[in-house]
Amino acid sequence: MANKNRMLFLLKYLQQHSDDEHPLTTADLTKALHKQGYDIKLSTLKNDIDTLKDAGYEIDVQQPAGLPKTYAWVDRAWSAPELQILIDAVSSSQFLTTEKSKEIIERLVKLAPPFKQDTLKPSILVSELVKAKNNQIFLIVQTIKEATERNKKIVFRYFRYNTDKQQTLRHDGKKYVISPYATIWKNDRYYLVGYSEEKEKILTFRIDRMTQVFIAGEEQNKKGKPLPEEDQEKDTTRIPPKDDFDLHDYGTKIFFMFNGEETNVTLRVKNDRIDQIIDTFGKDIELTRKTPNTFDITVPVCLSPTFFSWLFQYAGEIMIVKPEKARNWYTSMLETALDDALGG
Repeated sequence: MANKNRMLFLLKYLQQHSDDEHPLTTADLTKALHKQGYDIKLSTLKNDIDTLKDAGYEIDVQQPAGLPKTYAWVDRAWSAPELQILIDAVSSSQFLTTEKSKEIIERLVKLAPPFKQDTLKPSILVSELVKAKNNQIFLIVQTIKEATERNKKIVFRYFRYNTDKQQTLRHDGKKYVISPYATIWKNDRYYLVGYSEEKEKILTFRIDRMTQVFIAGEEQNKKGKPLPEEDQEKDTTRIPPKDDFDLHDYGTKIFFMFNGEETNVTLRVKNDRIDQIIDTFGKDIELTRKTPNTFDITVPVCLSPTFFSWLFQYAGEIMIVKPEKARNWYTSMLETALDDALGG
């Protein structure tokens, strides 16, 4: 038992106090072991290191000419630059609360080499005003995942905010019953993609606007007790996606995750806006040159105020060519906005 405890201490000490840029000498290790109460010989240290290496632990042993032998723990799952990217992503994520972001970042920092941990801090500043206010989203995502794995539907209610900044249930608290297909993270929001038998189509929902989320047939009251059987959803079996359902394709069509009338829209774009087009629709789009300064693309989108709002910010640089109904809808929205602005 003493030998096992010694090797475990040796392993932990190497993990916490060395890396490839900061190796430990034989003297460093024997001093640490002696301080812990382990009186060992150099041969014992060599045997312990060999045993750890034989067990699969990546310990780099070097003995440069004329210099002491050194040992370094190099079996790092994550490099410091990789962890910095993850830390920035966690820090800037709006669906994470400030407290949860700090908690996750602390765990990520501990994965770094010991001499890099003090340098790992969020490099992206995000206002706390846009951060989530509760951690309910974690439980909801887990419920969706479990329902999908168990081939079950989910039941939930959907809310919006009123002018008093209070949550109000949509459709008078109507229960939504959805066969979950996937969760999508887009525009720093989590969305549920699933099939509604009532609507007979695939819908998307912002997960941070979902509440009272349960696996169908397992609904509970506010105290966590199962509802009476007559109040629970009876048809609980998840309806699977059709063979031709492509989640990536659907994510492009849905455009910013808002539902609307799906339509192929041809846009005429000035060359300077190619970055925004690729950022939004991806690199697989086909471009048709129309003039030396413009190109056309045809993309499937859902016609909605969200799409037209995105289009408006590029007024004169991205224009609708067809279909006519999209042009008319956009024109009508612009005229209404102008009338409102002028007090008409």
